Amino acid sequence: MLDRTRLAIVIASMLTLGCNKPPPEPPGEPSAQPPPTPTIVSPPPATALDIAQPAPDNTPDAVAAASPDATAGWIRLAPKGEGFAIEVPAEPLREVKPVGGPQGHTSELIQYAWSRDDLALVVSASPLVAQLVEYGNKDLALDRTLASQIEQPGRTVRYQKVTDQGDVLGREAEVDLAIEGIPARLRVRLYMQGQRIFQVLAMWQVIEGAPAVPPEVDRYFASFALTNDISAIAQPVDLWQAFPVPELGLSVELPKKPEVTTAESDTFLGKTSVMTMMSITSFPVSMFSIEVAAVPKALAAKTAEATDEATDKAILDLWKKARVAEYQGTPAPKVIADEATEFLGMTGRLLILRDQLPQGQTRDGHLRAVVERKDGKPTNVIIASAWAIDPEQLAAIAKRFYGSIKRTPSRRH
Repeated sequence: MLDRTRLAIVIASMLTLGCNKPPPEPPGEPSAQPPPTPTIVSPPPATALDIAQPAPDNTPDAVAAASPDATAGWIRLAPKGEGFAIEVPAEPLREVKPVGGPQGHTSELIQYAWSRDDLALVVSASPLVAQLVEYGNKDLALDRTLASQIEQPGRTVRYQKVTDQGDVLGREAEVDLAIEGIPARLRVRLYMQGQRIFQVLAMWQVIEGAPAVPPEVDRYFASFALTNDISAIAQPVDLWQAFPVPELGLSVELPKKPEVTTAESDTFLGKTSVMTMMSITSFPVSMFSIEVAAVPKALAAKTAEATDEATDKAILDLWKKARVAEYQGTPAPKVIADEATEFLGMTGRLLILRDQLPQGQTRDGHLRAVVERKDGKPTNVIIASAWAIDPEQLAAIAKRFYGSIKRTPSRRH
């Protein structure tokens, strides 16, 4: 049999996974303390005494008369201001804990758990992150949250379905799994209401000869209801925050802390030093970058006789030509827009592109490039870009990204 600590640890990890983290895609690693878990115990072997007993009467009437109601004496749980009601076998353990969001931000998970040796019942609620509400598709977010819980090694999905309450979106699934080699089953249901995600979970030991689904599980799920008592629902966490990038002499707002790298690269300028800041995020699914590429002295000397405007145009033409070309078998992107723009107080070039990705996907990008000068000579090309899988998200994230980029005193040349 399992013990309740192990059952609950598995359920706790699932709550953590489903709280704010989308499944594999790149970003988002949550962390949280596990709640208590039930134990699963194998039935004892038959004894001679057992074998000597007369065969039981298994007719439906006899079974109904002999079987006590496993759900008798249940109580209704409707925590004030928390937005739900549910029936439970006894007073559950309430925990409030911080849970890591997809980009390392912390939100608050409220959880109620009850368990015995072969069964654990858990209900939880946690705030949605701002990006999920502002940019995300709720159907997609529900599917991703469910996938993060059921699509794991060693788990076999028995079913999954939509299970809405009125106009509130929901998902439900049941999976087979094993805990330390003992067969178990998990049922999970998710709802999104307002700025919260609600999770109802049951995990139980699969025992030969016992009902495939304990009656407690069916009653537990049937009794769950969303309520209008949501006064305590927290505001969603806004993942965007300002990050200083001293290597580039800039600060920028992003949903996730960026990484900065420096390398000698073959570029449209030739072989040169390129410093890159990059951030890949899940809510929304997007990528942000700022590159500072040094203009090689030979190229700067070659354009010395031309006007500044002509030189900048020639350099940015080289950039565009390289960016819209086919690359290592990848089709050339579609150019949606190509026009002049202002960026960091300089006049430059704006490209809006649609890249073709593997498996038929596309991503839309908003790219700005300017030529930076010192003492009248071109020194760097600064290229900033914002990319989104969903083209409807691009305008919003690009506006926030570009509007947040500011020079800092450590500006490099």
